[in-house]
Amino acid sequence: MKHKITKNIIWGLAIWLLGCLSPSDPVGIKILSEFTIDTGSYCRTLDVTDSLLFVNSEEQGVRLYRYQITAGNAVNFEQIFDAPDYGQSINAPVVLLRDYPLVLTLKFITDGVHYRFMPQDAFFSRVAYGIDNDDRDYVRSFTVEEDQANETVTVFTLNRSYEIGAQNSFKRFTDSTHVTMRQMTVGSFGELYWLNPPVSVDSVDALSGNAKFISYADGFLAVTNSQLDITIIRVNASNNLERIGSYDIPGSANCQYSDKSVVFTGLKNDFGCYTALLDSAGTVVGTLQLADGYSVNGIHSDSGLLALACGNDGVLLYEWDGDLNFSEIGWIPTDYVYQVKIIDAQTLFAATRAGVEIYRIDY
Repeated sequence: MKHKITKNIIWGLAIWLLGCLSPSDPVGIKILSEFTIDTGSYCRTLDVTDSLLFVNSEEQGVRLYRYQITAGNAVNFEQIFDAPDYGQSINAPVVLLRDYPLVLTLKFITDGVHYRFMPQDAFFSRVAYGIDNDDRDYVRSFTVEEDQANETVTVFTLNRSYEIGAQNSFKRFTDSTHVTMRQMTVGSFGELYWLNPPVSVDSVDALSGNAKFISYADGFLAVTNSQLDITIIRVNASNNLERIGSYDIPGSANCQYSDKSVVFTGLKNDFGCYTALLDSAGTVVGTLQLADGYSVNGIHSDSGLLALACGNDGVLLYEWDGDLNFSEIGWIPTDYVYQVKIIDAQTLFAATRAGVEIYRIDY
């Protein structure tokens, strides 16, 4: 009788514990090692290659590091430069190009996208904003596409719109946004030049004033056009921007990311991550909602993996086949996390309130 009572208590506790795993507490990731780089304040955004780490620290601005992971999973790093005047007040995106030694970020939202050549340049330069119009723009977000075969770098920006003809010093901003495309080539000393002959700035206008995020993959741009709507824009065969259509999302966007033919939207208020599969025409042919019960701040995929940065809930990791098939692997406990980057199947970098947290994992 006593044994039966004990058994019932154990089963009751097990059921209670399972009921507390809300929305889910995946297991299955073994952390081989972890290391934190102190960035001086909250690390908001980051980009990383196999040897360079570019970060935006909330109070310290942008910093570039060179790092190496040793055979024993330790991390050696050195700071190459810092730029306190860039990024710190606006949660700015940071981009490391893969084909060229360039980094890109924002200085102020009203001063456009800036780039820096490594390691020679000591300063950032502003990406040109038009052939016949060098006005600064109110940039909310940007994304970059490299085409080494054609020696081009394309910068897509999401800008707040203003009245045409208004003086540069007295722009009257409107309650709408627009997307611009600037195709450039990289000079021998890292300069970003207009193509020769120059390609005019192309744009898609009259997007919602609530648009905040932009992402690009496989010829398509995705823009959070309002709180419940994503607009799809195609770069067509004539190298012009063409609005294709839009689709609804089940909540307010927190972040956005595109890879292959899938657009990922991280949602606020525990609505998870909404995924939309596009066909070759840019039409949505399937959707799936992941991580229901989590708020998603950042998204990244690589090496057949998908990682979601979920604030106080750490990083969720999935296996992904490039379509809409995902298999939950597990959960990595981190400090409050804003963004995550996968380097390979065993290495993740997380932008957190503690700085940059680096994890070597197995699963």
